[in-house]
Amino acid sequence: MKKICVLLLLTILTAGCGYTRKSNSMSSAPVITALMPNSATPGQAFNLTVNGSNFTSGSVIYWSTTPKMTDFVSSGQLMAAITLPPILRVA
Repeated sequence: MKKICVLLLLTILTAGCGYTRKSNSMSSAPVITALMPNSATPGQAFNLTVNGSNFTSGSVIYWSTTPKMTDFVSSGQLMAAITLPPILRVA
């Protein structure tokens, strides 16, 4: 009987103190594993595919410092059309 009372008291105290299980609600940071294509022709537009993990529907691809219209394909892939500024040849 004493054990039952102690267990009941611990249960009441735990519930009353707001104990909750630790959850994994914090999402992980996005990780980029590959960019395709891995090269491009100067002056020509292209579609950039970013492969990785932990992407969300709100993820944005930046080209230089410019945010590009980004298509969320999946949590492992994003796509964007790279049109401006044109790719310049490095001399």
